[in-house]
Amino acid sequence: MRYKTCFIAICAHCRTVYAYRNLTSLSPPKNIKYHETCKSFLPGMVKEDHGHIVTIASTAGLVGVNRLVDYCASKYAAVGFHEALSTELRGELGLSGINTTLVCPYYINTGMFDGVKSKLISILDPHDVVNDVIAGILTNQELIIIPRYVLYLIVAKYFVPANVGMKLQEVLGITGTMLGFKGRPGNVKNGLSVYFVQNETVQLSPKRTHDQEFCQNAVT
Repeated sequence: MRYKTCFIAICAHCRTVYAYRNLTSLSPPKNIKYHETCKSFLPGMVKEDHGHIVTIASTAGLVGVNRLVDYCASKYAAVGFHEALSTELRGELGLSGINTTLVCPYYINTGMFDGVKSKLISILDPHDVVNDVIAGILTNQELIIIPRYVLYLIVAKYFVPANVGMKLQEVLGITGTMLGFKGRPGNVKNGLSVYFVQNETVQLSPKRTHDQEFCQNAVT
């Protein structure tokens, strides 16, 4: 009896969130090279036509949120990467044995988004998110949006005028979620950080970014 090797590549895309006042205060998005993880596992997956690629993104990769411009940009990149890779594996290479799962959760109560206030949609518990993700992977779900009903809100934005979609975000309180954002205390130590000092913006530009250190700490 021949057993296939089980390949699971989890591409967790990390992007540190910094408070800022306007677009001019943003640092260029520096994406963690999650595609390098896929490149390490893909040859074996393709050879066996067997495996599972899981991309951890965010609902911020499906809908734009004010004061999360750089974060949304990086999450949209993760979503685009995942969708393009899935199309390439199935549409071009015809590999049906490699499953792909895109995970897009709402704000999670991990400390990364301390200070965020959500009006109608509850902040997620990390344990609940993990359970949903594992269940989705085991059942080969292609898209996991947490909570599930957010999917209807995201779909709705493609069927209503932009100004109506903006009003909908205001009613749901999405445009106000980041107004009280504080984040992890360590976020101001490395990378471009912006403090609010009354009506003035003070920018700090250290020599290196905080992303790599944050990703290392996120798994502990």
